[in-house]
Amino acid sequence: MASTAVDSEIHGFLFSTDEMREIWSDKNWVQKWLDTEAALAKAQGELGCYQPGYRGYGDGPSGKGIF
Repeated sequence: MASTAVDSEIHGFLFSTDEMREIWSDKNWVQKWLDTEAALAKAQGELGCYQPGYRGYGDGPSGKGIF
C-alpha cells in the first residue's frame, strides 16, 4: 500500500520519473548510507583511528569494556 501519492502505482507517474523514483527509493537511500559508513570506516582505518583490541564504547584502559 502506498503511503503517499508519489509511492502510488496508479498516480506515482504523475509526480516523478522512474529515474527520480529510483534515486529517492528506500533501497537507494539505504545503499548510500551504507556506502558512506564504509567510506568513513576506510578513512578512519587509513588514519589509524582504530586500535588493536578495541571493542567499542566504554572500552577503557582495563580493556574489559563496560559489559
